Amino acid sequence: MRIDILTIFPGMFAGTGPLGTSIVGRAVERGIVDLRVHDLRDWTPDRHRSIDDYPYGGGAGMVMKAPPVVAAIEAVLGDDAEREPRVPVLLMSAAGRPFTQALAHVLANQERFVLLCGHYEGVDERAIHLAVTDEVSIGDYVLTGGELPAMVITDAVARLLPGVIEAESLAEESFADGLLEYPHYTRPPKFRGLTVPEVLTSGNHARILRWRREQALLRTRARRPDLLIRTPLTDADRRFLAMQQEGSGPLIRKVDCIQIPVPNLDAGLAFYRDGLGHSLNWRTGTAAGLRMADTETEIVLQMERPVMEPNLLVHSADAAAAVFVEAGGTMIVPPFDIQIGRCAVVQDPWGNSLVLLDLSKGLLVTDANGNVIGNAPPQGTGNDS
Repeated sequence: MRIDILTIFPGMFAGTGPLGTSIVGRAVERGIVDLRVHDLRDWTPDRHRSIDDYPYGGGAGMVMKAPPVVAAIEAVLGDDAEREPRVPVLLMSAAGRPFTQALAHVLANQERFVLLCGHYEGVDERAIHLAVTDEVSIGDYVLTGGELPAMVITDAVARLLPGVIEAESLAEESFADGLLEYPHYTRPPKFRGLTVPEVLTSGNHARILRWRREQALLRTRARRPDLLIRTPLTDADRRFLAMQQEGSGPLIRKVDCIQIPVPNLDAGLAFYRDGLGHSLNWRTGTAAGLRMADTETEIVLQMERPVMEPNLLVHSADAAAAVFVEAGGTMIVPPFDIQIGRCAVVQDPWGNSLVLLDLSKGLLVTDANGNVIGNAPPQGTGNDS
């Protein structure tokens, strides 16, 4: 693979710099990576080798000029400048899209690509329009120039090339499957009172694989919960995460409501609201929630329930039902969707039926008359009212 880097500070890449040592350095020595660094000033026409100028419209700082930037890119690309699909030319820019492991894999499948190191306030937009295929950022912060990002991208891509790193190492590292990598341990087995987790010395490879997957899930949820949103998870993954959340305290968070079956909703409201004085919280075609005086627990009049049941709020109905059964209870109705989230009906060892529900879809939103018109955004906790 050929990687061209365009910079006004080629000395940052010279000799045994970051890209001349360790794994990337060896990849260059072995001919796996053809790394070429070019001085952008070689394409400036004036004797002062000026690469920047004042911005039109005023403002602080300087702007890299379009002519030398475009000339440098076209010269470096040579005959490939007209190739389709285009050779990737990436501008290192804080305004670019995030550089990710997925993009590193895309670049690793190219024959070559070019990295343009921006400086000052930026690059003339016309140069970007004419010669750059993408703008990339390595994080939500600003650096003095694009040289360090170019080194980061070169390192991230080079290590993915065949023969640079063992394939097994690449398969298990962070972001390989969308998750952060699990914790690592090596000798000694005990250090300053801290021991290696027993599972890692058990010799049970199935247990070790399961532990590593679970640790990756927990680490990702704690440090990068955004990754879980876009990472494909198995049913076992979701069940594990939900049960870990349930395991952080008592299973039942609070009594959400007492469901009272009524044959006719209007008749029920006439008795409980008009006769007993409980004000209306919400209403649908077959159910209505009434406020109690000294608690957030509701009275829910329900035309579709055959018997009176307490509804117990939990973090996750699916996980709570699994915990309930594991503790010795019985699943009566497996988890299913309801308007505010998920719900399951279970029975304790003495035959008492309980409804477990969560608020994964959000609390009900009503109009001025109490009619349900939608859901509020979920708050992510079973203690929400």
